[in-house]
Amino acid sequence: MITSCPKCEHRLQSELGSLGAFRMILYFDYEEESGTCAEQVERCPGCGLWLYAVAMNPSDLAQRS
Repeated sequence: MITSCPKCEHRLQSELGSLGAFRMILYFDYEEESGTCAEQVERCPGCGLWLYAVAMNPSDLAQRS
């Protein structure tokens, strides 16, 4: 599914994936002009926004526990 970064509108492709029993959304860069085109990304190539856990760095979640 083609989606956009909520901050800068950079085009991304999202796919449903899993890690054991956990489901997660995987993001791939969809912009042909980008240096990471077709690569899986954790941050938006356009603005650097984290694409997991409501734009939070995964290590931030561990600190909140």
